[in-house]
Order: sequence, then structure tokens, then C-alpha cells
Amino acid sequence: VTLSVFLALLIFSLRELKAHAGAEQALRRNFELLDRVFETTHFCLVYLDRDLNFVRVNRAYADACGHPPEHFRGKNHFALYPHAENEAIFRRAVATGEPFTIYAKPFEFPDHPEWGVSYWDWSLLSLKNNEGRVEGLLFALLDVTASKKAENTLRENTQHIRDLLRRLVSAQETERRRVAADLHDLIAQNIGAVGIEIERLRGGLPVGKGVENDRS
Repeated sequence: VTLSVFLALLIFSLRELKAHAGAEQALRRNFELLDRVFETTHFCLVYLDRDLNFVRVNRAYADACGHPPEHFRGKNHFALYPHAENEAIFRRAVATGEPFTIYAKPFEFPDHPEWGVSYWDWSLLSLKNNEGRVEGLLFALLDVTASKKAENTLRENTQHIRDLLRRLVSAQETERRRVAADLHDLIAQNIGAVGIEIERLRGGLPVGKGVENDRS
């Protein structure tokens, strides 16, 4: 299941909960099911309030960040992970209620610089109250670092192969020109020698004597 499909299913379930809010027992079962999905999915899930404070994170997100889930509760997302560009995206999602998705976005954990650059597909979906006001954001992420690095390696290898082919073609062309020049010189020498012999024959000179004269 892709990240976008998973989020669509999750939002549909949340809307179904609101639609059946009068059935308390069914509502409780549905909440339990959603709670189980929230905690067991391999997608990293975060619920933020409209001020971008952590309300809840699932185990996958906590593990990816190297902290227990309770570490995040009540803290501001961008106090922990400062990033001006991302913060502007989050605040725009709160202000407009419009969803946002991006693929293979690079990120470096400020508290784990030794991890280097990681890459993430992530989406933001606004959660609205009955009056249509955004009261929070659902932040869903998928770590695609391995596939992105494999893609980069493939691209680098492809470029390396292209460079080798260009060098091979250049070497072949250089060798072709060298061989052509050698053949040209050899043919020219042979033609010159044949021309001399023809002139000697026309002049009635003995070939041997002409050669001896040339050597002298």
C-alpha cells in the first residue's frame, strides 16, 4: 500500500467515525481498530495540533527518530527539528487546510548527525472540526533512503559507464587516425619507390646497378 492510499483509507475511516458518532459501542470498536492500525503500521504517523505541537506519534516514527513515543508529547515539532522550509509548508497546511505531499525529500536529524542524509516520502492532511476549522495535522512519512541511495548509485554507475564509452570511442578514433596515417605514409613510400623503379626502367638502367648507385 502506498503512502497516499494508506492516508486516504485512514481519513475515510475517521470520517466514518464522525458519521456514526451516535453508536457508542461501534464508535469504541472503530477507535480501537484505528488505534491498532496507528501503532502497528510501518508508516511513521504523527498527530500535531494546529500550533505544530506533538499530540501523538506511533512506534514506527519514534523508532525512526531514536526516541520513545512519550519523548515527543507536548513538544513543538520545529523546536526539535528546526527546518524553515518544512515549517512554512506545515503552517500553510494549517492555514489553508490543503493537503501536501512530497517524495524523497532529504533530511538530516540534528540530534543524530552521524546518520547522515535520509530521504522521506511524506504527506500532510488537515483534520478539521465540525465547523471546518483546522484543529490539527496528520503527518505521515515513509523512509525511502535505501531506494534513493540505490537510485543515486545506479545513476552514478550509468554516468561512469557513459564516460568509459566516450573514452573508448575517443581512443578508437585516435587509433584509427594513427593507423590511417601510418598506412598513408607506407603507401606513399611504396608508390614513390615504384615510381623510381619505373623511371629507371624507362631510362634503361640496370636495376642492380641503379640500386648500387643509390646505395653509394
